[in-house]
Amino acid sequence: MRIVTLTAIAAAALALGACSQKTQDSAAATGNAAATTTASAASDTAHNTAAAADKTGAAVSTAADKTGAAMSTAADKTGAAVAKADRKADAAAAAAAKQK
Repeated sequence: MRIVTLTAIAAAALALGACSQKTQDSAAATGNAAATTTASAASDTAHNTAAAADKTGAAVSTAADKTGAAMSTAADKTGAAVAKADRKADAAAAAAAKQK
């Protein structure tokens, strides 16, 4: 898109070569303004892309931390549930042995 725009500006400048000096100066000023605008847009885009990448990286890091914490909590709760089930099984076995 930018190449097409710059090419159009260059073609317009060449077409105006046969025109007056004032027209040529005006075309040159327009070309310079377009180049400045294009450079500014490219700089803004690069800055915005870098900021978005930083935010994405932070979000991924936060998600990884939260996932790790959730997995740790789930493992702890599963371990506690298994221990409780073992105690209940032992108690049931003991009660059954007493009844014999």
